[in-house]
Formats: sequence, structure tokens, C-alpha cells
Amino acid sequence: MAGDKAPEQVIRRWLDENGSVTVGMGALAQTWQLETLEAADRREITLALEAVGVVVDPPLERAGRRDKISLSLAPEPEPEPELEPEPEPEPEPEPEPEPEPEPEPEPEPEPPVRVPRPRPEPIQWGGDSGVKKTEEEARAAWKAISGD
Repeated sequence: MAGDKAPEQVIRRWLDENGSVTVGMGALAQTWQLETLEAADRREITLALEAVGVVVDPPLERAGRRDKISLSLAPEPEPEPELEPEPEPEPEPEPEPEPEPEPEPEPEPEPPVRVPRPRPEPIQWGGDSGVKKTEEEARAAWKAISGD
């Protein structure tokens, strides 16, 4: 190991200075001072390299012990362009209330229908009509009221 730097930092610095490289699995094991790369070692190395921006191809979990792997720097994410803030939408105008419908003119009332009354039978002024008696009663009532 170069100095007391972590292996992933050594690899990152070498890639910064020299660019991508293809190495055997044995070289990678030696950088971490391991004789063999067990599954747990491969996961740990993968996480360490990802943390410093190093891409491994094929992934260590799938590479055989005699395979060659490519180490390269992860592409720098392009800065997202600053977007101008979108203008706030103009509030929609409130809809005008619908005009109240004009009241329909009330129909003129129809004149009342006159039902002709039946004509009374003519009064008989004679003996049995009872008119004479009624006349006498009316005169008596008048005298009583008027004091005559």
C-alpha cells in the first residue's frame, strides 16, 4: 500500500493521473492485501470504490478470480442548468354571474266569468204569497225602532 492511504484512495488518485485501467483480480486483491476475494470482501471493495467515484466493470460480484476488470472514474454529473423560475400563472378571472332572467310578465287576469243567476219566479201579490204579512211585520219593526 502506498503510504497510509486507504486502497480506494490510492486507486482513485492513480485513475485521476493516468485514466482507466484493466487489471486482474489478483492485483485488486493485493491492493487490499488479501490472498483471496471472498463474497464479503468483494462487497466491501465495491462499496469503497463506489464511494470515491470508481466504476468496476464487470461488477466484482460476477467476476471470476482469473477475469480482468476495468477500473475507471465515474462520469461527473453534469450540473443541471439553472432554470428560471416559472412565472406564477395569472389568476383566472372570476366568471361574471349570469344575469338574472327577466321575469316573464304576468298574464293579465281574465275577467271573471259571469254566471247568470236564475231569475226568481215572479212574486204573487195575492192572498197566499205572505207578502202582506211581511209588510205588516216590517212596519211594526219600523215603528218600534223609530219610536213612532
